[in-house]
Amino acid sequence: MASGLRPRASTGLAVTNIHSKTNWAEWLTDASITSSPLDTPESSSFNTPYHLDSSPLSSLEDEDRNNIPFPELDVPELDLQLPQPNFQLVPRYTKSEPLKSISAAPDYDLAKLFTIAQPNMPTETPQIFHGDGRPKENPADFLKSFNRAMRQQSIAVSTDKLDAFGDYLGTNSQAEVWFKGLSSANKTSWPTFVAAFETRWPPIVIAEKTKAEYEKELLEHRLLETAVGTKTTLYDRECWAHEAWATKAMQLATSAGIAASTSMIWQVRGLLPSIVKDLLKDDEYADWAAFIKEVKELKGTRLAEKKEQHTKQEQEVIMLRADIARLQQRNPAQNSISALQNQLSRMSVNSPTLPNVTQTNSMVTRVPTQQANQGTQPNFSRQPTAAQQPLTITDEVKSSIRQLITSLPHHPDNPAGHAAYNTQVSQWNAKWGESTRVSHETGYPLKPGTAAIASSECFACGTHGHNGRNCTLPVNHIERLSRKEAAWRAIVSKVLGTFNRATATPISLVLNQFTQPASAWIEEVVEFSEGKEEGSA
Repeated sequence: MASGLRPRASTGLAVTNIHSKTNWAEWLTDASITSSPLDTPESSSFNTPYHLDSSPLSSLEDEDRNNIPFPELDVPELDLQLPQPNFQLVPRYTKSEPLKSISAAPDYDLAKLFTIAQPNMPTETPQIFHGDGRPKENPADFLKSFNRAMRQQSIAVSTDKLDAFGDYLGTNSQAEVWFKGLSSANKTSWPTFVAAFETRWPPIVIAEKTKAEYEKELLEHRLLETAVGTKTTLYDRECWAHEAWATKAMQLATSAGIAASTSMIWQVRGLLPSIVKDLLKDDEYADWAAFIKEVKELKGTRLAEKKEQHTKQEQEVIMLRADIARLQQRNPAQNSISALQNQLSRMSVNSPTLPNVTQTNSMVTRVPTQQANQGTQPNFSRQPTAAQQPLTITDEVKSSIRQLITSLPHHPDNPAGHAAYNTQVSQWNAKWGESTRVSHETGYPLKPGTAAIASSECFACGTHGHNGRNCTLPVNHIERLSRKEAAWRAIVSKVLGTFNRATATPISLVLNQFTQPASAWIEEVVEFSEGKEEGSA
């Protein structure tokens, strides 16, 4: 028996040590030297593994079991002879008929496939066309819709299209009347019919906006502060409001032709809400794309947080202002002017008090009242007067003033002229009353010897060379004009202007400084070269 084979029992099964691996070559050598009463295979309990539990060796320890030598077994050698395989080739069959050529055309119908898929597609239904220019009716759009409907229904023949075209026209409409009266030459083919249709209803040319209009629209495109941090819809998709604003702004900049430059970036950036501007970091932008990119990269949640903080700060400021106003109502702060007024009110002056004096906020005049004693200073009381309405210069007012100037002639400086002047004053007082204000409806007589009216004269003394502000004639002088005449001269100069300036005789005022009291007289001068100013009452 070969040394590398395991021993076998009489049944032909190999004997295996289940407790440890044994080198069978060394075991056969030891077994040939030492004899054992277990030489008989039939009486050995190791012939089969099915009797291990009942074997007397089961009471031994593991180490003793491993040291027990196995007997040498005689295993017969098996002489197995396998038959030689007999391979026979299977006969190959060949086709004698030649292969037919494969057609390039598919053996299926594409139209059927598309017909099957059509029910899942939206069906195009053209609106009825009238051709009378009614709202929401566009001839070009109707023609496109009709073509889409024909393609969905697989109608490609011109005659079939023309037959179906009349069904989409309004009854007795302009389009139907035109279609019925169309000649057969225009219905020979579909392109010919489309050309006739576009001749009758030409496509509308869109009025394109100018660059300036796009720039104006760009400045008017604002991102409201209330919309910051909110969401909106753009192209049927939900997005943040600042992203939608940036998309529209980029479209306007492109249409205006400034997208590749920095033009108007800072104007548009300055109109953004302060919350957005605070989060923009760049100070310079290469073009509009860089600016729009930074705006779009702002996080909507961050903007919402900043907006909430800003709203809280505004509410705190409003509450603080309300508290300040409440405190001011309790303890009103006095400024320097009010404090000075309070101090003056507490001061006392040693002067006689004026009884019967009442103060009002309206315009006042002083009139004498009853005097208590003959030698004391008269007391005055204030009485409100009606506020004078501003004069509106119209053609009627000018015509009325010219008539008044003609009806009140300016008399010469002689006894007859003074007598006529006194008569004019008496008649005026009788007609209008001495306390009546002079207006553009009343007029007033002119003092003899004074300058012509509306000649750039002084309204205080009636001479040339100065105005009422610079007049040197004392206020209470006898030669000074009355207030009514001064008012009349001022009204005429305001309404008609200094129309007599070029033709009036120059009049100068000469004061006598050597006599007391000082007197003044008016004389005519041949030449007058002094500067004339507009007089004032």
